[in-house]
Amino acid sequence: MAHAVVHFLVCVLLFHKNVHIANGEGVTFGAILGEETGRAGSVYYEILDHAMAVIRSNATFLTQFHKDVSQVVIEQQSNDDLYPALKEVCDFIQQEVPSTLIITEDVCGDDVGTFISYGLPGPVFTVDPGQFGSGSRAIKMYPIPEDMSIFLLDMLDYFKWRKWTIVYEDSQYNTFSDILVAASANKFNVTLREYDGDVASLAEKIKADGNQNILLMTESEETTIDIINKGVAQGIFSSTYHWMLAYLDVFIDRSLEEVLEEEGVYMTRFKMNYTTEWQYTYPSIQINNRESREWSMREKLIFDAFVTAAYGLRRYHERRGAAGQSLTNVFPGESIIKPCEMENPNPRELDPLYYDMQWYNFEGLTGNIAFDEMGNRVNYSLMVYSGRGRAFNQLRGEWVQNPAHWEQRYSIPYESESRFNITRYLKGEDRKLQVVSIEAPPFLIVKTDGEKDATNGRFEGFIMELLEEIKNSIKRIEFNYEVELVPDGKYGRPGKYNRIWSGMVGEVYRGKADIAAGPLTIRPDREGAVSFTYPFMDAGIKVMVQHPNHVKDDVFKVFYPFALEVWILNGFLFCLVGLIMYLCNYFSPYEWRAAAERGDVFEENRDNFNAKNSMWFLASTLFLQSFDASPRSNSGRVITVFWWAFVIIMVFLLISNAPWHLNFSKRLTRIRTMHELVDQIDVQPGMIEPESTFYYFKKSRDNTDNQFYKTIQNANPTGKVKTMEEAVERIRDSGGSYAFLGEAPILEYEASKEPCDLFVGSGTLVQQSYGLAVRKGSPLEEPLSHAIQNLRDSGVIHRLELNYWDRHSRCGNLTTWEKQGIYSYTSYDLRGVYCLFAIGCVISLIAFAIEFMCCNPRRKRKPTSQSQPQRETSAGNGTSVDYELTGPSKEKQWL
Repeated sequence: MAHAVVHFLVCVLLFHKNVHIANGEGVTFGAILGEETGRAGSVYYEILDHAMAVIRSNATFLTQFHKDVSQVVIEQQSNDDLYPALKEVCDFIQQEVPSTLIITEDVCGDDVGTFISYGLPGPVFTVDPGQFGSGSRAIKMYPIPEDMSIFLLDMLDYFKWRKWTIVYEDSQYNTFSDILVAASANKFNVTLREYDGDVASLAEKIKADGNQNILLMTESEETTIDIINKGVAQGIFSSTYHWMLAYLDVFIDRSLEEVLEEEGVYMTRFKMNYTTEWQYTYPSIQINNRESREWSMREKLIFDAFVTAAYGLRRYHERRGAAGQSLTNVFPGESIIKPCEMENPNPRELDPLYYDMQWYNFEGLTGNIAFDEMGNRVNYSLMVYSGRGRAFNQLRGEWVQNPAHWEQRYSIPYESESRFNITRYLKGEDRKLQVVSIEAPPFLIVKTDGEKDATNGRFEGFIMELLEEIKNSIKRIEFNYEVELVPDGKYGRPGKYNRIWSGMVGEVYRGKADIAAGPLTIRPDREGAVSFTYPFMDAGIKVMVQHPNHVKDDVFKVFYPFALEVWILNGFLFCLVGLIMYLCNYFSPYEWRAAAERGDVFEENRDNFNAKNSMWFLASTLFLQSFDASPRSNSGRVITVFWWAFVIIMVFLLISNAPWHLNFSKRLTRIRTMHELVDQIDVQPGMIEPESTFYYFKKSRDNTDNQFYKTIQNANPTGKVKTMEEAVERIRDSGGSYAFLGEAPILEYEASKEPCDLFVGSGTLVQQSYGLAVRKGSPLEEPLSHAIQNLRDSGVIHRLELNYWDRHSRCGNLTTWEKQGIYSYTSYDLRGVYCLFAIGCVISLIAFAIEFMCCNPRRKRKPTSQSQPQRETSAGNGTSVDYELTGPSKEKQWL
């Protein structure tokens, strides 16, 4: 001990006070308090007096005589150096001759309890965390740092922390060495930040570090609360962070808890106060008219230390009686602590009373009280609470220091493979299950502000009804749950570099939530992090395009099989062939004109292939119709043959290619496989980049999927979008040239909205499913899967789907003709043909008006008083019939 104290400077005695309650041959309970715990008006004086009153009222501890003369002696000390502090303690032992001594850490910041335990053979109690590897012989009411390191490592593993910041006080620096060793071995990223009392500076460093996970290690509850209060104003206790409070039983009053709930910080806390009925009682004893309140951890430990000392004196009394010694004046006897030997640097042999203090196990304010031979606290359990918002105090599990003792105490099997027992709590038997979801209509819809009073009443949608149906059908567990939105608004994927899971998957993976419920696709990479239940809905990848009946394409798309220059060239050839045929008829001696002049044919056949009739011949043959006369000359027949060949080729090319253009808005509705989608070149495909569909194609090993992903990546402009709203807007603005890939239920819900201008293809490109996610090894997986399978088999889930997708959708209530119109030619598709026909009708009417108004011979004929006789000649025997016409002009007609 002398060697240990030479490193410290001489300290100044700040305050000294003795309180004597009685004096006589009784028992003296000694307590030395520090600057904070022993200040004027401190509640610790009243707690110690109250503990003494409890001991005196219990006849099993002390005899009536000894109860009357027993006393508690309290001294306040505060020193900056260890040696004067040790000297003050030794002086206190010399003067007050106590049977037991309780000492707090704030007497001197150098673990004074550990050093004094080396020099005193009697029982010395400490109530603070202590130092790692100190080898202290004090009876330690607070769990030793070695156990706390194991416990915190289990917590870090449970919450899957891979990157975090440790905020610590200087006195706690060597208490997390095991944590740093484990982090280094696993290549975790740990940042250390010492707290020196300046929360503003600490907040700046935390924000600069960029770590969302923060482990807070302080030596007192008061420091922890001070950091929380000031940190809220600095913005480091917000929804961005997960704080783990290493100090046990930190009491957060209701007003501060409401602030933290509103800020949305995720906080993990640990408590020791529980009973065998698995309930948690907060001692709020009213002392001297003080306001009833929750005791701090140190206050409860001091109270339990006095009760432990009383049990030890009881054992001392029993041991003396068993040895046949007189019990009349048994106290103080050998129960007093022997004074210090300042000249002896070696640890002294412990008195039997030291071991008497470890004899009894009992239930105190801090749980089960028991110690090993070194005075270390054993056989205790730590309850783990975590959550955010309205689920701020979710019980996660119980960390058991000694599982064998736990089984013996409760007479039930210890089901967990590690010290952290989460099996019982994962089943939700003793708490509400934490369900994390994401706002994604119609799966989960957040109600308006006026409807957010109840925890689950804030939400509506398919997921809420599904959870309620599961609750009603599940048999083996009590399925009580609270639903919260995932803070980062993501479904879940691993980080690019740190591989830390985000979103709903990350919440379940790190134990922040018990169940992830939402449109969460079951993927192999996610199954490596969490477990999925039986699928509750099929969610294959489909294509959503603009509805074919709403695509605003060109009116004359029926002419698109030929390019504009082809149509121009065809018109030129039409005129050219007509000119050739006219010339042939005019100059060829074998054509109709020459034959009529020779009298070989009727005179009326003279103009069979004049300019107008040549064009009519070409037009009738162009549309594969009959004709009035055909060329007589060889030259005319040659050009006619080639014209017919040209017409057949062009017409059949037009007929065979016109449907391809007419079906432009309908082709994607018939796509059934990824091969068909990859092979098409009509539209640009797209996806939401940070969502599940995109990462499916990115991680897929299928060649077709890889080819499609490369197409998406290399497209310019890109087909990737950020949100569903952006995707819908782009589809509507594309004129049918953009196809969006996504999960079928989400797409079908979007397509069911007014104005019904979106269409989801019937072909499923990739088979996928939605499932509830739970933690690996969770006992919830099997009963949830069984319940979901029963709900699907009984049609309950199908009925829920109808409620949100089909029943209230006008877009889905189509007639047979309306549904068939998606695949058939509609008047809208053929409007170009109708326009062409209308143009022809208009031209015909204009021509008719011109003929009627300008070229009508009847309007030019003058009326006569009597008709002229007509001469008729018999047409028989080669003769003809001649009609003599009256009027300004006479014309001979041959019939």
